[in-house]
Amino acid sequence: MNILDIIKLARGSMRSGDAYEAVIEIAANMVGEELSFDQLRCAARVSTKELRTLLETAAEALLRAEREVRFGMILQIFDQLAADGGGSEFWASRDICGQIVRLAGDVNSVRFTFPAAFRACLTYAFRMSAQGRKVRIHYAGCIGLEHIFYDVLGILDIQNCSADERMPWDDLDGEQYELEVMLPMLGAPVRNAEELPSNLYAQMRLMPSRASRLNYETLAIAHALARAESKAMIFVSEGELFRMVGAEAATRQNLVESGRLRGVISIPAGMLHDSTMVRFGLLVLAKDGEFTESVRFVDMGHPDLSRPSTRGRFTMHKDAPIEAVFNGPLTHDKHLSWDIATREIVENNYVLTPARYLNTGPKEQIDALLRNSEAVELPDLVEMIRPINLQKSEEAEYTIFEASPGDVGVRGYLDKPGRAIEVDRATYSRAVNQQLKPGDVLLSIKGTIGVVGIVPNTVPGFGEREIWTAGQSLMILRGKKRASIDPIVLYEYLSDDTVQAFIKSMAGGTVIPNLGMKDLKSFQVPIPSADVMAEVRARFMERQTVFDEIERLQKRVASIRAAHWPHAELAQAD
Repeated sequence: MNILDIIKLARGSMRSGDAYEAVIEIAANMVGEELSFDQLRCAARVSTKELRTLLETAAEALLRAEREVRFGMILQIFDQLAADGGGSEFWASRDICGQIVRLAGDVNSVRFTFPAAFRACLTYAFRMSAQGRKVRIHYAGCIGLEHIFYDVLGILDIQNCSADERMPWDDLDGEQYELEVMLPMLGAPVRNAEELPSNLYAQMRLMPSRASRLNYETLAIAHALARAESKAMIFVSEGELFRMVGAEAATRQNLVESGRLRGVISIPAGMLHDSTMVRFGLLVLAKDGEFTESVRFVDMGHPDLSRPSTRGRFTMHKDAPIEAVFNGPLTHDKHLSWDIATREIVENNYVLTPARYLNTGPKEQIDALLRNSEAVELPDLVEMIRPINLQKSEEAEYTIFEASPGDVGVRGYLDKPGRAIEVDRATYSRAVNQQLKPGDVLLSIKGTIGVVGIVPNTVPGFGEREIWTAGQSLMILRGKKRASIDPIVLYEYLSDDTVQAFIKSMAGGTVIPNLGMKDLKSFQVPIPSADVMAEVRARFMERQTVFDEIERLQKRVASIRAAHWPHAELAQAD
């Protein structure tokens, strides 16, 4: 019977999480101070002598194992704890923690910060100890985890490692570390933001009075920039690499312009934290003075490094050469890794999502077309209308049919929207500003990216009691009076497979993908000649005739099927 099986026997008497932590504490006490059982933190939760004996048996089994095996058993305990729903928010994956050890390189001191750095710090400390390397290691911001962390250090006989719950920026005159490794809380607002040091606000170009939206991911980047003498590795959600407004955008600009950003590694959903489908990015910073004029982007979801696993997640290959891909010579596969000049990142509004720079095939094809055409930016062709949220009213007088990407039919036209909202006169008046008109082109910019549709001539007109509007996931592209492009031609361009791939590569977001307004405003459209536009329209209308024939044949198929047994007999029975 292995240690997990022994611990599972205690489940009927105490919570599984309490049982796991109790075994760790009891084992640490056996090799440490050897306090009486009643003095242990877990004592109050151990209700019977039999339960105590069971937990002590598991602790003794843990200590009898060889050191490497003991380390693996401890990781199994925490893996099970995370799988049972306890502590998964601080438990990073084994694969990622192993890569941190490799990417960290040869340093004499490392500080890990935030609760989620628990496993990463433990793995690094154990590997350095096993190699006989005396690296000074500190685990900062380990909120609620300090005691159990020290218990594990004692069980594994790890020296030169300390921990506390303070954040690094709480002590400006504290110790310096060669490398900062940070796994900030995902999307969590910063507590007591008004008390942060002024140098961090300077890095974020933010006033303390405007810090209500500040999150720990942005703060971690600002801290790394302020610690100019240290290298850094920061894990952030994809939205932090993309968001175009607020402190996130300003801090990202400072990061790029500092010249310290060495690389960005994309981490597919489920690879860092199994409990979430959020995609992450790893920012790697050099210390001040080690400036580079390019940034290396790496896709950890590439087939050379990982494979799809269950439930849409990815699993890293056992011997994935991420360190070689990041630090070594470039491969010839632009989808795996590539060096991007800083000026190109600036031209892309400081966006740092790797997909934008590694998925370059569609962009190169589009650029070639634009070079041989009259190219016009989208705002010069159309009015870009972003719909507001409309709520149902108690005293309804009108009906609004709100379009979503799923309402675009196979013909390319918008079908009657499926969502109906009953509204009062005031809401109706606001809805008129986003009422759909014949010839409007719709582009989905949130969620399902890139769906394109044309509003048909049959759409209800101005002043009717029932009107069509667009939902917030769609952008309305309404041709300007002096526009030089037919809406059908714009639809054909935006719906092209190559253009679709490029549009999708521009999207980003932590959970829900979205397109930024800056990217849309700089999006260029080639303007064909009048003859070509006429041909495009004619071919589009020819397709509508083919769709008419398809619908006629589908009705005929249904009619033939309905005329024979058992369909005919069952229809008569109705």
